[in-house]
Amino acid sequence: MDSTLLAFLQTTDADERERLLSKLILEQAAPSVRQVLRYRLRFHISKGGTSPANPDAEDLYHDVITKLVKVLNEFHAQRKNAGVGDFRQYATRVAVNACNDYLRSKYPSRARLKDNIRDTLERHPGFDIWRSEQGEMMCGFVAWRNEMKQGSFHKRAKRLEEQPEIIRQERFARIDSPLTKVIAGIFEWVSYPVELESLVSATAVLLDILTGMEDLPVSTRRLVKETLSSGEMRRPAILDDLAVEKSGATRSNATDRPSFKLTSPGQAVIVENKPVFKWEALNGALGYKVYIASRANWAGASSPTLAPSTLEWTPPTPLRRGETYTWVVSAITEKGELTVPASSEPERKFKVLSERDFGALMRLKQQTGSRLALGLFYARSGLVFEAEKELQLLANENAGSSFAAKLLDQVRSWR
Repeated sequence: MDSTLLAFLQTTDADERERLLSKLILEQAAPSVRQVLRYRLRFHISKGGTSPANPDAEDLYHDVITKLVKVLNEFHAQRKNAGVGDFRQYATRVAVNACNDYLRSKYPSRARLKDNIRDTLERHPGFDIWRSEQGEMMCGFVAWRNEMKQGSFHKRAKRLEEQPEIIRQERFARIDSPLTKVIAGIFEWVSYPVELESLVSATAVLLDILTGMEDLPVSTRRLVKETLSSGEMRRPAILDDLAVEKSGATRSNATDRPSFKLTSPGQAVIVENKPVFKWEALNGALGYKVYIASRANWAGASSPTLAPSTLEWTPPTPLRRGETYTWVVSAITEKGELTVPASSEPERKFKVLSERDFGALMRLKQQTGSRLALGLFYARSGLVFEAEKELQLLANENAGSSFAAKLLDQVRSWR
């Protein structure tokens, strides 16, 4: 038995009991619960037990911790551990069951699919389902029950658990087969026993039951499905409008005078409506002024004269969402003002994400942790840098996936 759990059951000192209870919860249970919620539901909980952007995640975490505290108190009152030898493992099992209950109540279509898969596994002579030594429900071909393969195939099982949508591109172009063939196809691709929940998640994706996306807007679900089917993303038209001619630059064309460079924002869609304007220093500058103009109505804003050491500025009032802006910086010198870009040079442009898309993005972040869904939303909205970052993380987590690498290469080609 766990030494801390044993000491907790045996102590009669109230203070020592509270100390050991805290140790069991904070050092053993809490890290395991957070890990399960992260892998199973993409719920990210801080060490302090908070998740400000996702109330469901926070509530579920505290429900599990409360249940574990109650169980420990019952163990202590009875001076029995009810067969629990490893409390960390017990906490993991409680968290897994809580995640399953959450999915069952929030996504009924997934629950029905899971029941059908379990029934198929139990009835089909070539399939098997069993409980592992760690208490997880495992499944696979009958021959795998007593033959746990090792090697690279195990990595596929892990990828199936963490990114079930990947299998659609790597194994199935389209699905028009009965459930038994879908399950067999997944087993053949993984070549390793998989957890029942991972099998359900992968099957849901293949059958277009997008787990965790049922509450998302129809347009987002359609976008994910279309990309999974085609393997490609469409370049948003706004990027063509914001693009700089290949011969252009943000430096003055004059060669007989000094110049400087604007760094951000530029030639992109941005999320923030109070962006930070940044530029490089000009040697000998006495100060700077920033000028912003809306292309819709030419209403603009400007900064006060900034000190020569100041190389960034944030407008005091938000810019209008959905509008495209141009901006310049004038450096004040002893010979006058030097404006970049000059009137003969390509404009420095950016667009602020629209109110509708901004609201959709905030909801999407609260409702899913799918890197694929977020990356595709960013890409469709013209948020190229954000899309590249999200798809890079997707590719890192699926190092052998040609699908993830292809999406990343596509979005990089848009810059």
